[in-house]
Amino acid sequence: MGTYGDEALILFAVIILLAGILRRYFGSDIDRTERKLAKARDYGLLSEVATAPSEQAATFVRDLLRSNGIRATTAPDDNGATQHVLVFPADAHAAANVLLQVNDGGD
Repeated sequence: MGTYGDEALILFAVIILLAGILRRYFGSDIDRTERKLAKARDYGLLSEVATAPSEQAATFVRDLLRSNGIRATTAPDDNGATQHVLVFPADAHAAANVLLQVNDGGD
């Protein structure tokens, strides 16, 4: 039979292993949430209402919204490949309605 020290060492190793497993599967999601928030784009007071594949397309959507009395602007994505059309939160519902009307053919 092993000594008391060997048994204590094995018990300690098992406890550490169990603690690691439990933390991995039942631990807090704070780290994952913080990573997602760090990657998310912050536009301050503005809300994104559309994403366009090019600056020209985003400008078209922005101008369409502006012609309907909605304050809008564009912002490039981090990679520069796409553009985001942004409005104030109070105008987001109206902007969505304008874009849906255009998508439905203006009916």
